[in-house]
Amino acid sequence: MSTGCNATHLFFGGSFITNKAKPHDIDCVMVFKEERYIPHKSERLVIDGTKLDITFCLWQTKNVGYGS
Repeated sequence: MSTGCNATHLFFGGSFITNKAKPHDIDCVMVFKEERYIPHKSERLVIDGTKLDITFCLWQTKNVGYGS
């Protein structure tokens, strides 16, 4: 994992891991060691009609959400 963003893990999910003929979303969770590196809001991108949602969490608490 790149140390430039200070994330330690990435987890992916969404309809692309199902048997759907045309998956429409990808979910990503970025895990950080230190809260100071967590962005203050989640991210949503649309790439060729596929939604990419990115949320963030702190490794020590295992809570998924936004930074402080």
